[in-house]
Amino acid sequence: MEPAQRDARAALAYLRSRGDLIDKDRIAILGLSQGAVIGPALAVENPPIAAVVALAAPAGERGVMFLDAMRLKLATSGMESKAVEDVVGATRFYLNALTTTASRETIAGGRMSLVQSFVAGGWKRDQAEGAVKTLADPATSSLYTVAASQILSQVRAPVLAIYAADDTVVSSALSIPEARRALSKNNDATIVEMPNVEHGFKPLVLTASGKRDYQGWPISDPATLDLINDWLPQRLLKQ
Repeated sequence: MEPAQRDARAALAYLRSRGDLIDKDRIAILGLSQGAVIGPALAVENPPIAAVVALAAPAGERGVMFLDAMRLKLATSGMESKAVEDVVGATRFYLNALTTTASRETIAGGRMSLVQSFVAGGWKRDQAEGAVKTLADPATSSLYTVAASQILSQVRAPVLAIYAADDTVVSSALSIPEARRALSKNNDATIVEMPNVEHGFKPLVLTASGKRDYQGWPISDPATLDLINDWLPQRLLKQ
């Protein structure tokens, strides 16, 4: 996530440099998914921020939230419980090695063990290789290192954390309790779960064919937008 974090820092720095047009005390940050991890981090690094709106924000400790979400998805897919735990354990070892200063031999051994654990769990070899390749991608492995709850607990700006009830990417069931714990000392934190929306906060609608489907642009659900529009202006008003 580091490239995205650099971009976010640069965008904030630019906004603050335009004092001729922008009130630097009334800048808020809104982020979705990974952006909802970057937003709070930006608020911690660069105070003061007037408010943070976090949509589908992963919450949990380093590695734990990543592996918990993985465990849930594997179990939902039908993999047997012992195989799930074997895969999760092998993933933990591999990603710990990959994201630290482990030797090449340790990383290679971890990769091989992870592939074998997927195969033992019923996956085809090419599926297992593909999954491990995805886990090794910096865009994915960087998510393993995120300590989102630690960051959230340090945010002193008002926070509106919104979760999607039908999210299949970030588990609301896992993240909401973690977010509540992390934000427990923030005097202006609101956590809401929105019904009938998916990860991108597209609304569930009845299509012309009579089917129910999620449609629209990301963050286009009317109820979600109303919630943000009601909450955010109150935090942007000067005291």
